[in-house]
Parts: sequence; C-alpha cells; structure tokens
Amino acid sequence: MKILLVQLSWLGDCVLSTPMIRAIKIKHPGSTVSILTTLAAREIFEGHPEISEVLCYDKRGKDRGILSFFRMARRLMEQRFDLVYSIHRSARTAALLLLARIPARVGFLSSSLSCCFTERVLRPTDRHEVLRNLALLGADWQGELRTIPPLELAIPENDLGDLRVPYVVLFPSTAWFTKQWYGEGFAGVAR
Repeated sequence: MKILLVQLSWLGDCVLSTPMIRAIKIKHPGSTVSILTTLAAREIFEGHPEISEVLCYDKRGKDRGILSFFRMARRLMEQRFDLVYSIHRSARTAALLLLARIPARVGFLSSSLSCCFTERVLRPTDRHEVLRNLALLGADWQGELRTIPPLELAIPENDLGDLRVPYVVLFPSTAWFTKQWYGEGFAGVAR
C-alpha cells in the first residue's frame, strides 16, 4: 500500500507529527509512506527511516498560485497513492487531495472543506497535539500501538559532530504571540 501523510504547517507542528509516521507503519505493515510538507520542514523528514519520499509544496514561494496548485494535484495523482492521512486542516489541502484522486482520504471533521475527505475523524481538543494527530488512525489506534511512538528527528551522521550522548532539543521560537514565553520560561526549562 502506498500512503501519503500531509503536514504543511509550521516547523513545530511538523516535529509533533513525526510519531504519526511510525504509527502508520504499525497500522499498515509493509506499506510505503511518503510525506507532503513545506520546503522549510523538508529537513525534519529527510533521512527518517520510515519515510520513502519527501515531497515539498512551497505554497508561499515557488508553488504559490492556482497553476502551481493544479500542478501539485497532478503530481500527487501521478504518484498513485492508495491512502492519505491529512494532519493539515486547510481548505487548500483538502481540495488538493480531492483533485489528486487519492481513493482513501482521511482528515479531520473540523478541517475546512472536510467534505473532500472520504473519512472524517473527530479531532480531540482535550489532548496533546501528538494524540490529536494519532486520532486520524481511527478509534482502535491505541490498542494497536500499545505505546505512543516517540518524536523522531533524523540527524545526518556528519551533522552530529561529537554528540554521542543523549540530548535534548529546545526550540524556543514561535510566530504566535500567544505561544511566546518571556522571562525565565525557556531559560528555566533549559537549566
């Protein structure tokens, strides 16, 4: 089975979507998983052991506009995916997947143009973002997984340098004022 995962959001959202990759492989053993993401998030997914291909949609850059939208739909159609899980909830993404003629399209009921999906899933608002994403796999995902897959970032060997011990990554940056943490916030967490 050829599966596409779509995450066209901000970098932090892309990192939080990485458990979904392993979960898809557990739910659909033997499948190949590709991801459609932004140019900025490409490196998050390149080198991931469970991803067979990273497709980029530079929706704010070179792929801006209606002609590029139709080109991307055609490109996805030519890939002949069997199933798509769309974490991204925009109308543009839902329409893109419909035009790509992917037979099984799973997205959130709360997505714009959710009528474009063949299966709509309730997005639990009372859970962590990782669990919200995993809800796309259906009501039985928890029993199948037993544990929640970890966040996974594939760091190329030549980028590791002397880092051979467990490490923690802090990314104290956001475009959203409501998510900014001033004062001792991130410094306290780092200490």
